[in-house]
Amino acid sequence: MNGREEGLHHLIDAQLKLNVNEKEGFVTLNYSMPEALAAAQMLQRAQELLQNSIIEFKVKKAKEELQFIEQLYLEAEKDFKAKQYALANFQDRNRNFSSSLPQTRLQQLQTEFNLAYGVYSELAKQFENQKIKVKEETPAFTVIEPVSVPNEKSKPKRGMIIAIWTFLGIVLGVGSVFLKDFIRQLKAEKV
Repeated sequence: MNGREEGLHHLIDAQLKLNVNEKEGFVTLNYSMPEALAAAQMLQRAQELLQNSIIEFKVKKAKEELQFIEQLYLEAEKDFKAKQYALANFQDRNRNFSSSLPQTRLQQLQTEFNLAYGVYSELAKQFENQKIKVKEETPAFTVIEPVSVPNEKSKPKRGMIIAIWTFLGIVLGVGSVFLKDFIRQLKAEKV
């Protein structure tokens, strides 16, 4: 990452809060920005990225297996169709044969066809089962509280600021009165 990207990463990291509640099994996302609409949009995008990352992580192995089986399935389908065509072509060319050589060749082609069909049908079953497995392993997300544009500012909390400054003002005022009185007494004792 270059300097600008690193700065953006730190900025987003400071504004995005992710809390995982493992006991209850949910994740809470919060995003703080000066503009409410921008914060809501960034939070929506963060939610989508998080969901996609979790889905990709959870189904990665199953998808890899699916792709492998699909490749084998397509090869078996091609081989099966080639054997099927060869058998049909041989039968069309040798309708009435009396020697055992064509019969032997026909049996050989039928055996190859049956074997190719068995492999093809087995891979078709595995392919469909793997599709189901990918769907089963894909996590489902439920949004408990959808992203919304806040009506009120979350920060700064003005009521809290006023209460703190009022408290500090009272403490400093009372403290200054007692401090002045204490200083007068010290000066009076020295004289």
